[in-house]
Amino acid sequence: MVGRGLTVIELIVVMGIMAVIITATSFNLLSGQRQVVKSGMVEQVVADVRSQQSKTMSGDGTGSTFGVHFDTSSYVLFTGSVYDANDSSNFVVSLDNNVQFVTSFSGNNIIFTPVSGEVTNYVSGSDTISVIDATDNSVYVLHVNQYGVVDTKT
Repeated sequence: MVGRGLTVIELIVVMGIMAVIITATSFNLLSGQRQVVKSGMVEQVVADVRSQQSKTMSGDGTGSTFGVHFDTSSYVLFTGSVYDANDSSNFVVSLDNNVQFVTSFSGNNIIFTPVSGEVTNYVSGSDTISVIDATDNSVYVLHVNQYGVVDTKT
């Protein structure tokens, strides 16, 4: 009499195939999630730079100048024509552990000129902020032109 069930070997083979499929799918899903997180972080940096420029142009508060200072693992939104690390009104935004900034701006600062919103002491060629992710070695490059317009490149 021939049985109509599955043998143990057939069950093991099917379970092995399912394990491979599930593993491949979960890796693809995780890499997509990481990409979305990085894109969101870059967009947040761009939004914060634009916000500081808008505050400077509108004379928000006391009509002060606003800027952004970049450290390796964070950036700081500040008020004034010079960055002061000890200023209590600074707002620090920290990055993910595997992400860092490299910038070509003088002093790692972008400071905006009141009313016009142009970048103070702009130097052509020294106008990039690179966002580097060590997990996959991807780099987002942000260019800020003399008028404060931010352009993103991957």
